[in-house]
Amino acid sequence: MDLGDDYQCLSIETEGRAVWATIDNPPINLITRELLIDLLKFSERVAADPESTVVVLQSANPDFFIAHFDVTLLQSEPGEAPPRPTELNAFDSMIERFRTMPKATIAKVAGRIGGGGSELAMGCDMRFAALGRAVMNQMEVPIGIIPGGGGTQRLPRLIGASRAAELILGGIDLDAATGEAWGTSIGRCLLRSSIHSSMISPGGSPHSIEQRFVARRRRSFVPRLTPSRGCWSRPISSSACSPANRPRP
Repeated sequence: MDLGDDYQCLSIETEGRAVWATIDNPPINLITRELLIDLLKFSERVAADPESTVVVLQSANPDFFIAHFDVTLLQSEPGEAPPRPTELNAFDSMIERFRTMPKATIAKVAGRIGGGGSELAMGCDMRFAALGRAVMNQMEVPIGIIPGGGGTQRLPRLIGASRAAELILGGIDLDAATGEAWGTSIGRCLLRSSIHSSMISPGGSPHSIEQRFVARRRRSFVPRLTPSRGCWSRPISSSACSPANRPRP
């Protein structure tokens, strides 16, 4: 299946049954409107691809996977509280698509990852980080907002409420080794020189297995999210990425 070449901030390569999406939005890979639209389009296309079994997200910038959502977009938001949502916004839909697509999804983190970038990584099945290089955080509360892309839901599920509160309320940096021990958006830490070969090795990895088998095994361990007040009712496509659907970081 053609995954397209109409991206501004992504480059796509295939290796067997694995698809590699490289994020390149200088200088620090902010989730701008352009990158968000690219991620939406890519997630829709790769989820429907019948050939691939593995999807890897990585960065062209060795210092940043994704810094965070572009908070300057909040300046155009109305000052009053928005109405209670009845469906997923564009950002949440994209992360949920990576979480539930019938493939093994992997975040390869070589540098800093924060805010919406951490939330995207937490939506992947696996997270591999470079030892001594990767650092994660949820930086929203110290600047006066909250994690709006699933951080307050996924992080407590991964590490428990107490440590999630420490990260979210403190906005602290977490190194790769501690992140692996805690089980956050850093699932496993590896030496930077060996992260690629350790993450996907020929023969025994998911990229050598037919998609129907990967999809079947994933369904046995990917948890279902229980809808609450209708806010998980319908995913949104990339064409719906309008200012009204912009996520809060």
